[in-house]
Amino acid sequence: MFTKLNNNILIAFVLFVTSVLVVGGISVYSAKDILNNTGGIEEESKHIMIVDNIHASAYRLILAIHHFIIVPKVKYFKDANNLLQNVEKEVDRYIRIEMEETYPEKKIEIVLLTEIKDNLRNIKVNLDWIFKEFSETGRIDDRKLIDLENFAYSIESKVTEINRVHFNQTSRLVGHSKSKMGLILHLYIVFSVIGISAIIIGQTLLHHAVIKPVQRLASATEKFADGELGTRVSSESITEIGSLYRAFNAMAEKLEGHERELRELNSALEIKIKKRTSELEQSNEELKKSQTELIRSERLAVTGQIAAGVTHEIRTPLNSLAINIQMLHKELSNISCSKADVILKTISIVEHEVGRINDVLEEFIRFAKVPQPKFTLYDVNTVIEDVVDLIEPVALAAKITVKLALNNIHPVRIDPEQIKQVLLNICQNSIQAMPEGGLLLTETLKENKKAIIRISDTGKGISPYDLADIFTPFFSTKESGLGLGLSIVQRIIDEHGGEMHIRSEMNKGTVFEITLPMDV
Repeated sequence: MFTKLNNNILIAFVLFVTSVLVVGGISVYSAKDILNNTGGIEEESKHIMIVDNIHASAYRLILAIHHFIIVPKVKYFKDANNLLQNVEKEVDRYIRIEMEETYPEKKIEIVLLTEIKDNLRNIKVNLDWIFKEFSETGRIDDRKLIDLENFAYSIESKVTEINRVHFNQTSRLVGHSKSKMGLILHLYIVFSVIGISAIIIGQTLLHHAVIKPVQRLASATEKFADGELGTRVSSESITEIGSLYRAFNAMAEKLEGHERELRELNSALEIKIKKRTSELEQSNEELKKSQTELIRSERLAVTGQIAAGVTHEIRTPLNSLAINIQMLHKELSNISCSKADVILKTISIVEHEVGRINDVLEEFIRFAKVPQPKFTLYDVNTVIEDVVDLIEPVALAAKITVKLALNNIHPVRIDPEQIKQVLLNICQNSIQAMPEGGLLLTETLKENKKAIIRISDTGKGISPYDLADIFTPFFSTKESGLGLGLSIVQRIIDEHGGEMHIRSEMNKGTVFEITLPMDV
């Protein structure tokens, strides 16, 4: 019954209205009684006025009788007789009024009025007797006068008794009205005290059961709106407030779960986006790399074809020229003259230049026709040590310290001669980059099933502008050479399924890093 706040309020309202109606009904009923009593008092006042009139008429009658006795004239007798008739009429009229009343004292009044009427009748009889006797004898019997006077005073006493009855009735009505007024006053005081107490208790209960919980719920809602999704409210109420709290907690639980799922989805989506972005970036890098490699390969192929064609077209006449020069040199060697020495010297210069051209053509041939690698499982450290044995005399002459930091690496499937060519080319470039001496460090290590060869020097470095074209055929920062060495190195590493990276810093040095797969 008390589990519903609405029912509690309805019960309190019904009790309050019922109390108001009961108290109001009692008050109205009491007021009605007071009004009836007031009407009764008003009637009693009228009756008292009638009785007073009867009393006054009786008093005048007595005066008129005394006047007749003192001056026995017919005129005074008639006046007394007329007054007597008027008093009788008033008494009869009052008796009729009293016969219609309902209050219990009316019987007493009727008895008294009847006695007054009897006294008036006796007065009339005695008055007629006195008038007759006086008319016949000229005298008045004293006994009759005494009887007449007794009857008159008896009327006065009866009137007094009637007034006393009316006063008692009026007092009873006034007392009844006062008791009703006291009841109304007591009801007013009691109901006022109960009403004020009910208001205080109701306000306290309302504050404790409704206002305070609603304030707590409003505060929790504000915190929840500010992002504190862990906010919860607790209540032991079994009314709608408790249901509202439980509904809020259920809503908060669902929203927190949804927010948690949303965070997880966002995190998963972010991871997927990052992964996809990374994959796209990697694919883009690979695509760029593939495009670069394709362009480079096409360029190398075209360059190789050009080099092969140029070598073929130049080498044949160059060989003929070399043979003819040799024959000319042989013929001139048998001639003894002063000009022969000059000619021989010139022929020697031509032979030297032909040899140099032939070397250039050999480099073209090596670039154009890089042989397919002959793979075998081989120790990379052994290849490095062989290369160091070859370059160490040159490095020492150039005041360059050669150091090795070789880790134990399992044999790698490589072409030892081609890898030796690669390392020799890089080491020669590093030595040439340190004309005033320095440090040449070669390291080997293993990372993620890959063998890494790292060659670093402390030379003058390569500018970022030149670094982008370092593997481009015919690109060189040196005055001598065709710029095909690093291009050949790049082709060999590509044939081995490896990667070639270079990083350099001006005036600090350059690092070449070769990565070779160990599971090929």
